[in-house]
Amino acid sequence: EEHVILVMTRLEGDPIADRLPKLGHAELDELSTQLATVLQQVRRIPVPGNGVCGFGGRPCRSYQMSFSVFGPFASLKGFNDWMYERTKWRRSSDGTYPPSRNEHERLILSHGDLTPHNILIDKEGRLTGVIDWECAGWMPAHW
Repeated sequence: EEHVILVMTRLEGDPIADRLPKLGHAELDELSTQLATVLQQVRRIPVPGNGVCGFGGRPCRSYQMSFSVFGPFASLKGFNDWMYERTKWRRSSDGTYPPSRNEHERLILSHGDLTPHNILIDKEGRLTGVIDWECAGWMPAHW
Protein backbone atom coordinates (compact mmCIF):
# COMPACT_ATOMS: atom_id res chain seq x y z
CA GLU A 1 0.00 0.00 0.00
CA GLU A 2 1.30 3.44 -0.95
CA HIS A 3 1.34 6.20 1.65
CA VAL A 4 1.55 9.91 1.04
CA ILE A 5 3.25 12.12 3.58
CA LEU A 6 2.95 15.87 3.44
CA VAL A 7 5.56 17.49 5.67
CA MET A 8 4.82 20.91 7.10
CA THR A 9 7.19 23.15 8.96
CA ARG A 10 6.96 26.56 10.56
CA LEU A 11 8.24 29.32 8.30
CA GLU A 12 9.52 32.74 9.24
CA GLY A 13 7.80 35.78 7.82
CA ASP A 14 4.51 37.59 7.68
CA PRO A 15 1.66 37.18 5.20
CA ILE A 16 2.12 39.61 2.34
CA ALA A 17 -1.50 40.66 2.93
CA ASP A 18 -0.37 42.40 6.13
CA ARG A 19 2.37 44.38 4.39
CA LEU A 20 1.18 44.82 0.81
CA PRO A 21 0.16 48.50 1.11
CA LYS A 22 3.63 49.41 2.42
CA LEU A 23 5.68 47.69 -0.31
CA GLY A 24 7.18 49.80 -3.10
CA HIS A 25 7.20 49.03 -6.82
CA ALA A 26 10.77 47.67 -6.77
CA GLU A 27 9.96 45.35 -3.85
CA LEU A 28 6.80 44.13 -5.57
CA ASP A 29 8.70 43.48 -8.82
CA GLU A 30 11.34 41.45 -6.98
CA LEU A 31 8.71 39.55 -5.01
CA SER A 32 6.82 38.77 -8.24
CA THR A 33 10.00 37.33 -9.75
CA GLN A 34 10.66 35.20 -6.66
CA LEU A 35 7.09 33.89 -6.56
CA ALA A 36 7.12 33.13 -10.30
CA THR A 37 10.31 31.08 -9.82
CA VAL A 38 8.72 29.05 -7.02
CA LEU A 39 5.55 28.41 -9.03
CA GLN A 40 7.57 27.35 -12.10
CA GLN A 41 9.41 24.80 -9.93
CA VAL A 42 6.16 23.50 -8.45
CA ARG A 43 4.61 23.12 -11.91
CA ARG A 44 7.53 20.90 -12.96
CA ILE A 45 6.63 18.26 -10.35
CA PRO A 46 5.41 15.28 -12.40
CA VAL A 47 1.77 14.25 -12.40
CA PRO A 48 1.42 10.91 -10.55
CA GLY A 49 -0.95 9.50 -13.19
CA ASN A 50 -3.40 10.87 -15.72
CA GLY A 51 -6.15 12.26 -13.57
CA VAL A 52 -7.20 15.35 -11.67
CA CYS A 53 -6.62 14.66 -7.98
CA GLY A 54 -5.24 15.84 -4.67
CA PHE A 55 -2.08 14.46 -3.06
CA GLY A 56 -1.92 10.67 -3.10
CA GLY A 57 -4.76 10.40 -5.61
CA ARG A 58 -7.20 11.67 -3.01
CA PRO A 59 -10.14 14.02 -3.62
CA CYS A 60 -9.44 17.67 -4.39
CA ARG A 61 -10.33 20.52 -2.04
CA SER A 62 -11.34 24.05 -2.97
CA TYR A 63 -12.44 26.95 -0.82
CA GLN A 64 -13.05 29.01 -3.98
CA MET A 65 -15.98 26.84 -5.07
CA SER A 66 -19.29 25.99 -3.41
CA PHE A 67 -18.31 22.31 -3.33
CA SER A 68 -15.27 22.05 -1.11
CA VAL A 69 -14.34 18.40 -1.83
CA PHE A 70 -14.56 16.80 -5.27
CA GLY A 71 -13.01 14.03 -7.33
CA PRO A 72 -10.65 12.41 -7.89
CA PHE A 73 -11.15 12.05 -11.63
CA ALA A 74 -9.46 9.41 -13.78
CA SER A 75 -8.97 11.89 -16.62
CA LEU A 76 -9.13 15.56 -17.49
CA LYS A 77 -12.21 14.76 -19.57
CA GLY A 78 -13.94 13.35 -16.49
CA PHE A 79 -13.15 16.52 -14.54
CA ASN A 80 -14.31 18.76 -17.40
CA ASP A 81 -17.56 16.80 -17.78
CA TRP A 82 -18.20 17.07 -14.03
CA MET A 83 -17.53 20.83 -14.04
CA TYR A 84 -19.74 21.31 -17.10
CA GLU A 85 -22.66 19.51 -15.45
CA ARG A 86 -22.42 21.87 -12.49
CA THR A 87 -22.33 25.00 -14.62
CA LYS A 88 -24.42 24.17 -17.69
CA TRP A 89 -27.32 26.23 -16.36
CA ARG A 90 -25.08 29.31 -16.56
CA ARG A 91 -25.65 30.25 -20.15
CA SER A 92 -24.24 33.45 -21.54
CA SER A 93 -26.59 36.33 -22.26
CA ASP A 94 -26.97 35.22 -25.88
CA GLY A 95 -28.24 31.78 -24.76
CA THR A 96 -25.17 29.81 -25.82
CA TYR A 97 -23.06 27.52 -23.68
CA PRO A 98 -19.37 28.06 -22.91
CA PRO A 99 -16.85 27.12 -25.61
CA SER A 100 -15.71 23.50 -25.81
CA ARG A 101 -13.25 22.28 -23.22
CA ASN A 102 -9.65 21.40 -24.05
CA GLU A 103 -9.32 17.69 -23.25
CA HIS A 104 -5.55 17.77 -23.85
CA GLU A 105 -4.59 20.55 -21.46
CA ARG A 106 -1.55 19.82 -19.34
CA LEU A 107 -2.09 18.93 -15.67
CA ILE A 108 0.11 20.76 -13.16
CA LEU A 109 0.49 20.82 -9.39
CA SER A 110 -1.61 23.79 -8.32
CA HIS A 111 -1.62 25.37 -4.84
CA GLY A 112 -5.38 25.82 -5.00
CA ASP A 113 -5.58 28.70 -2.50
CA LEU A 114 -2.78 31.08 -3.49
CA THR A 115 -3.86 34.29 -1.80
CA PRO A 116 -1.86 37.10 -0.15
CA HIS A 117 -2.60 35.45 3.20
CA ASN A 118 -0.68 32.32 2.12
CA ILE A 119 2.47 34.04 0.82
CA LEU A 120 5.07 34.87 3.48
CA ILE A 121 7.76 37.56 3.28
CA ASP A 122 10.57 38.65 5.60
CA LYS A 123 11.25 42.14 6.95
CA GLU A 124 13.09 43.08 3.73
CA GLY A 125 10.14 42.01 1.57
CA ARG A 126 11.75 38.79 0.28
CA LEU A 127 9.70 35.65 -0.18
CA THR A 128 10.17 33.16 2.67
CA GLY A 129 7.52 30.64 1.72
CA VAL A 130 4.10 29.65 0.52
CA ILE A 131 1.86 28.06 3.15
CA ASP A 132 -1.45 26.19 3.47
CA TRP A 133 -1.17 23.54 0.78
CA GLU A 134 -4.29 21.59 1.84
CA CYS A 135 -6.08 22.56 -1.41
CA ALA A 136 -3.14 21.56 -3.63
CA GLY A 137 -3.62 19.01 -6.35
CA TRP A 138 -2.97 18.12 -9.96
CA MET A 139 -5.31 20.35 -11.89
CA PRO A 140 -5.64 21.79 -15.42
CA ALA A 141 -2.93 24.39 -16.08
CA HIS A 142 -5.49 27.23 -16.15
CA TRP A 143 -6.51 26.40 -12.56
